[in-house]
Amino acid sequence: SRLFGLLISDLIDANEVLSIIDVLITDYSSIFFDFLVTKKPIIFYAWDKDLYSFERGMYLTNDELPGPTAENFDELLKLIQSVEVNHTKYQKKYEELAQRMVPYEDGNVTKKYVEYIFKKQDSKNITVHTVNSKKKKLLIFPGGMRNNGITSSFLNLTNNIDYSKYDVTVICNPSSNDEINNNLKAMNKNIRPLFRFGIDILTRKEKLVNKKFADQGVEIDQRSNYPENGYRREMNRLVGNLKFDVAIDFSGYSYFWGRHILGADAKKYIVFMHNDLYSDSRREVNGKMPMFKDLNGLFSIYYKFDKLLSVSPMTRDVNYSNLKKYVSKEQMSYVYNTCLLYTSRCV
Repeated sequence: SRLFGLLISDLIDANEVLSIIDVLITDYSSIFFDFLVTKKPIIFYAWDKDLYSFERGMYLTNDELPGPTAENFDELLKLIQSVEVNHTKYQKKYEELAQRMVPYEDGNVTKKYVEYIFKKQDSKNITVHTVNSKKKKLLIFPGGMRNNGITSSFLNLTNNIDYSKYDVTVICNPSSNDEINNNLKAMNKNIRPLFRFGIDILTRKEKLVNKKFADQGVEIDQRSNYPENGYRREMNRLVGNLKFDVAIDFSGYSYFWGRHILGADAKKYIVFMHNDLYSDSRREVNGKMPMFKDLNGLFSIYYKFDKLLSVSPMTRDVNYSNLKKYVSKEQMSYVYNTCLLYTSRCV
């Protein structure tokens, strides 16, 4: 009751509120990026800053923020009282961040995009990036990008691809882990990185089928229930309806990413087999088989891939012998050092 009349309804567009306020007080929300265009003061109230930074991580360091930070209520009151002085003090950082984050915002951005998309009117302020249709387009899931052999092999691959012939998109999970992000940064700069985001758009029925198949695998008599349309819809959401010549599950260790790669709109589908995967699936750790569910699910959708690539003839033969139930001999092949997939050079 004490807050009655002070809280703003969720039904009101936040941007409308931002247009009429004099000072924004916020925590870790990205809303302050939108507020930068107003050129008005921003105060950060981060009472649990250390805990949040440790558990979630920050997009920006304190030195990059366009306003002062309060860690308790008394500090917040003092910053409000001296808001204009502090705003002047942070003016340079404010302008630098605005130039970095909202350089094109002039109050007419939406109007320009509507005119470009729906009325075909060109604008010198819109830079259009198109996929080179003459290049072969590859989509690759590289794995978890931890420090391991698969990541090293993938990074080696990215530095040997002929980018004059291949347009490469990599998709994976976003992460706040330094080890993973350092490996992502080590990718060849010609690569287009995309990250899985948001909640999937599978229907309720598709979600139930997906959970069943992820847990138990896709039995032969259940293949007709494989939610192809749902997986394609979800992958189109993630890659912006891009079409590919080849979609590659370079990791080859989970149903989750296997079905994502198979959901891409591609002409061919490839999954790698970096080891004796049947043995990996049965390997026990503290009395449990941690990779069994993921690999068993992936085995069950091998039938949908065009090629299953092992890393040597011996590994190919071992995998074929152990996984005959799931694969055909024609699907099985191998590559050395992840090269020579299609041409005399890499990929």
